[in-house]
Amino acid sequence: MKAAPQAGDQSQLDRPLEVARLASEREPLSAGGPATYPGESPLQRALTIVGRRWKLIASVVLAVGVLTVGIGLFQKRVYTCASSFMPQTGNPQGSALSGVAAQFGLALPLTDPTNSPQFYVDLARSREVLASLVDTPVVTKSGLRTVTWRVDDTYEVKGKTPALRRDAAIRALGSAVRAIPNTKTGVVSLAVTGPDPQFACGVNDRLLGALNTFNLTKRQSRVASERLFVEGRLANEQRDLTVAESNAQEFLRRNRDIRSSPQLVTAYDRLTSSLSLHRQLYNSLSQSLEQLKIEELRNTPVITIVENPEIPVRPDPRGLARRGIMMMIAVGILMVFAVFAQASFPSRGDFSLRKRA
Repeated sequence: MKAAPQAGDQSQLDRPLEVARLASEREPLSAGGPATYPGESPLQRALTIVGRRWKLIASVVLAVGVLTVGIGLFQKRVYTCASSFMPQTGNPQGSALSGVAAQFGLALPLTDPTNSPQFYVDLARSREVLASLVDTPVVTKSGLRTVTWRVDDTYEVKGKTPALRRDAAIRALGSAVRAIPNTKTGVVSLAVTGPDPQFACGVNDRLLGALNTFNLTKRQSRVASERLFVEGRLANEQRDLTVAESNAQEFLRRNRDIRSSPQLVTAYDRLTSSLSLHRQLYNSLSQSLEQLKIEELRNTPVITIVENPEIPVRPDPRGLARRGIMMMIAVGILMVFAVFAQASFPSRGDFSLRKRA
């Protein structure tokens, strides 16, 4: 009969089994994926993966940066022509009607929203103004040489029909025009970007002229409408004034002495007050009408040029270094997120191995 194993012998027999268990716990589990250890957190697993694959990540990030810079080198250079102007802040027609409105107990706004810098910013990018530049060729002069530019050909827009080509040209020109208002000084900065410096300068100059022409036409049309209104109101007021004068004259003819009767004095004061009011309204309308007639015929510019457009001598910086660095950072962040996602959601093989362990 064999002797029963002693306690010391049993511990010696269990020692190899304990060593094997500890070795299996230290052995990384891998099922077609990166090696991970049981009990590791997702952050630890992600750091382990990054540590094992940092060369691949760095290579991909560097390749993307080099590719971005390389693509930028083959892009066409563009030029930006800048100018600035200040809108006219006066409101002559508004001031002309303010006195008339005050007679009726009304108050007109003291400032005209169409003279604000923001109005010109929106106007410069409006479809009507941009369409006028697209429909008419831009002519530039360089010494004795005259060059004619078409916006659709210069920006190389495409379209199956003339209407689609025109719409694409308007959109391309709208994206190339930048207008920035300065609320403190009231100056509007205008910039036009194009593939040729002369073309950009020509479009900027044409745009300034289009802004002035558009606003001048609208102002004259508005003043003409106000003139027609004041003329009609003046004709009515003239009739009312004639009636008030006739009533006062007829009252005095019938009542030679009104000082002895308080009722007659009150009635006469009422007539004279009405007559005085009609005379004031008539005089105010007459002055407003004359001022509106002058404003309707005025063709002075509604904007003051602060900085004239000049032909740019250098192309715009392409910012290749900045673009390359931004792309490298973006790709690096995406790859790190992918590593964290892989570490946070282990594969099915990892779960089966851990279940068997």
